[in-house]
Amino acid sequence: FLVQDERAQVDGPFDTLSVMGWDDEAGCYFARTFENHGFYRHYDVTVEGNLWTISGKTERARIEFSDDGKRQTITWEWRPQDAWLPLCDRVATKL
Repeated sequence: FLVQDERAQVDGPFDTLSVMGWDDEAGCYFARTFENHGFYRHYDVTVEGNLWTISGKTERARIEFSDDGKRQTITWEWRPQDAWLPLCDRVATKL
């Protein structure tokens, strides 16, 4: 499994701890995220080269990794009702 500890400033601190791995029964990757506002999410993850797609019930993301693996360009969408809408765009840098 992979653990990601992420800290961001979005109108205050936004800290997320993610555990990612492979689910043998489902035959797919997964991500389970816990964040400092009390939310827990379960996502299915697909990987195609430097592109990861994270899909949940009400959020989804497209994460593109740089060739050196030190930078992520992330586009999040959310579905408050019947249509997917832009949520946020972010760039993450590995320290």
